[in-house]
Amino acid sequence: MDSLPPELISRVLDHMIPVGNYTRRSPSLASYATLGRHWQAIIERRTFANIRIHTPKRMEEFQRIVTDRRRRSCVQLIKLVVRLESYDVQARARWETDEERQQNTKIFTSTISTLFKILSCWPDDAASIELSI
Repeated sequence: MDSLPPELISRVLDHMIPVGNYTRRSPSLASYATLGRHWQAIIERRTFANIRIHTPKRMEEFQRIVTDRRRRSCVQLIKLVVRLESYDVQARARWETDEERQQNTKIFTSTISTLFKILSCWPDDAASIELSI
């Protein structure tokens, strides 16, 4: 399978899932990465271009994924969703208490700090990355 030119592999993948049209319901391209090195490189460029971090587990996965320099170079956009503790219906109708505000601040600060700690290990010459919080 590595005998196919990368351009042809990209075209095949475009028909499976057009670039930028990944959704939770999109089929995973990960299994096709095992077809060969060219497939793996092209699929990883697509898979790791837009990263969504929305749970502590995803943050751990992100940290593990980007230890590989090649994968790290694929990252173009990081979408960080900070999930605070949920409020019940009654709590939504009143102002936050100091305790709730402190807890939310702690969660937010911890999440942002963890991401920036991961990114601080990247080399200075890393490509520019867009961060959406």
